[in-house]
Amino acid sequence: MRADQIWRYGSLGLSIALYVWCLSLDAFCAPSCQRGYDILITGPFGLLASVTSWTWLANPVLFSAWFGLAVADRISDARFLAFGAGLAALVVAASFLLQREVMMNEAGILNPIRAYGAGYWVWLSSMAVCCVGGLATAELSAQQEYGMKSLQPLLPKATACCARSSAPRRVIAVAMRPIG
Repeated sequence: MRADQIWRYGSLGLSIALYVWCLSLDAFCAPSCQRGYDILITGPFGLLASVTSWTWLANPVLFSAWFGLAVADRISDARFLAFGAGLAALVVAASFLLQREVMMNEAGILNPIRAYGAGYWVWLSSMAVCCVGGLATAELSAQQEYGMKSLQPLLPKATACCARSSAPRRVIAVAMRPIG
């Protein structure tokens, strides 16, 4: 088994396992704590009602990243889909940290978020594992196919853009703020 296959299937399996695990854990607490499977099932109903429900869209984006990892050996561009979709899912899911209130029922009343549960952090880590797996698969596949030592020559503008951004520092500052 080649190194890119080990990374691809290992990260795919770990990402799916983390996702399944997060469904049984509390994702967040507003007036009451919500389990991951409740949010997965009822999340689409709130998409038109509240902006805070848009983070649910990270789920189908993550599923497309899993698809990209699963078919990366048959479709060469799928490895970039896996990385890009995994990163997009991670960003969309992390945007929930910027929300202070969430809609909890059909009345549309927004309730303050009291705490982020372990399920939320496991959900985020599932996306991070998928993203890293997609990047490692793309990197290792490029080395084998093109004889390149790294994808770095293909990404100089992207890395320069990200290095100047202060967005990661802001997300970390929001994540560390006390709730309540």
